[in-house]
Order: sequence, then C-alpha cells, then structure tokens
Amino acid sequence: MEARHMQNDRLALHLAVLAAIAVVIAIGAVLAISFQKLSMPQAALLAPLALTAAGAGASAVLMLIDDQTDESIELNSHWGGLGGGLGGWSLSRPAALSLIMLLAVLAMLAIAATKAPAPDTGGTATAPPKTSPP
Repeated sequence: MEARHMQNDRLALHLAVLAAIAVVIAIGAVLAISFQKLSMPQAALLAPLALTAAGAGASAVLMLIDDQTDESIELNSHWGGLGGGLGGWSLSRPAALSLIMLLAVLAMLAIAATKAPAPDTGGTATAPPKTSPP
C-alpha cells in the first residue's frame, strides 16, 4: 500500500510540474503575440511542442531520479542458418524521452526562426511623397 501511495505522489508531482509549465508557456505565447514577436499560427504550433518537450524532459529526469532505467525500447532481429546472426538496438526510456525532447526543441527552433508576417494595416498604407527635382 505504501508503494502505491508513493507512486500516486510522484504522479501528482509530475502533473503539477506539467501544469505549471503549461501556464508559463501560455503566458509566454500571449506576451510574444502581444509584442509581435510571434504570429498566432506560430504560437499555436510552438505551444504544444514546448509542452511536449517539457513533459518529455520532466519525465526523463523523474525516471533517472527514481532509477527506472531498467526497461528499454528494443528492436531485435535474428537470422537463422550457420552461425546465426543477432542484431538490433536497445534504447532506455529516459534516452527515448530525451530524443523526443530534442526533436520537439528542434521543431520549435525551426518554427521560431521563420519571420512572423507583418501585421495588416487594413490597406491604409500611403505612397511616399513625391519630390520634385531641384
């Protein structure tokens, strides 16, 4: 019963950290839009990517702290015949989460690097004044 209680406490902590990160990301997106550093579509793409990166990073750190690195994602293959062959790869769960975090951060950088479109002035732009030659 004690182990289940500790697991529920860890889950509650994880969810509280993710909720706090989501609030910070939302505030940052609103500020970036209001200061015209990002367009609305850019912010709409960046917010879920940022939450994914933060969630994957927080999960990886919590797994490393709790020493839950014994399970892994594996892909194995075996060829029969003379000598047989065994191949494949194995990736720990924290490493897989770190890879997801890295991909999300790279996608965020690619989106943020694109120039936000200039705000529409409503077609009231005026032509520069004509100057007469001296």
